Amino acid sequence: MEDVYPIWIEKEGITSKYEKITFDDGSVLKITGSHSVFDVDNRKYVDVSNADEFKIGSNVYKIENNKLKTVKATNIEYIEVSMYMPYYLYKGLNLKNAKSLLNKELDIEYLYQYLTKTTLSPITKDGNRYFMITTCFDEVNENNIDKYLYKEGSIYTVPKNKGKYFIDTSDNTKIYKPGEKIKVQNSIHLK
Repeated sequence: MEDVYPIWIEKEGITSKYEKITFDDGSVLKITGSHSVFDVDNRKYVDVSNADEFKIGSNVYKIENNKLKTVKATNIEYIEVSMYMPYYLYKGLNLKNAKSLLNKELDIEYLYQYLTKTTLSPITKDGNRYFMITTCFDEVNENNIDKYLYKEGSIYTVPKNKGKYFIDTSDNTKIYKPGEKIKVQNSIHLK
C-alpha cells in the first residue's frame, strides 16, 4: 500500500439532508452532496447521487479485511434531518421573541447555520449555565465580570435606589421596578 498526500480536505459542516444506501451485506453508506463509488459491472466510478448511474441493484466494491468485496445496493433513502437549535443559542439569544419572524418566510436553516457559526458557547461553571445581568449603572470590566454572572434559574433582584424603573433592552417592552425579582433565563441589560 502506498502513502498519498491529500490535496483537499473537506471542512466539517452541517446539512439538513443526506442519502443513505444499504447494501446486501447489511453495511450502510451515508453521503451528502456528490460521492463516487466504483461500479463493478460498468468498470468505472459512478456518482451515487446520479439515478442514471447508480441505483438499487448496482454492484460496487468494498474493502473488507484488506480485500475487495462486491456488495449490491439494496435500498436508497433520501433522509431529511430536523434542524434543532442548540439550547444555549435559543436561551442566550432570547429567540422565543423571534418566533414571529419564522412566519415571515425567514429561512430557518440559514439562521441556524449563521448562529451556530457565529455564536460563542455559553458561560458554564461546574456544568451550570451562567448569564450576565447588568444595568446602565454598572461598570463591568475584566476584574469584576464574575459579579454580574448569574446561574440559570436563580433569582436576580433589580437594584433599589437607582431609578424609578428599568427597561429590559432585549425586547424594550418589559419594565421592572426596583426590588422586583427576575428568574434568570438569559442575559439581560436593564436601562
